[in-house]
Amino acid sequence: SAGDPAPRSIYSGIAEIRVPIAAAADAAAGTYVVSATVAVQPCSDRACDAPAAITLAIPVTIARP
Repeated sequence: SAGDPAPRSIYSGIAEIRVPIAAAADAAAGTYVVSATVAVQPCSDRACDAPAAITLAIPVTIARP
């Protein structure tokens, strides 16, 4: 009907997100932690949960030859 929202796609399984990052040329070798926050809203075919934010701590290693 006229007031119904548009249909939404439903995904399941694993979601892979790739984000290119670069270290400064003078960055010291070692392991660092990059923080990222991802906004999600899990849904089924009948209803959606409230939006949520997931904060990740991603270890990144800089190696020098």
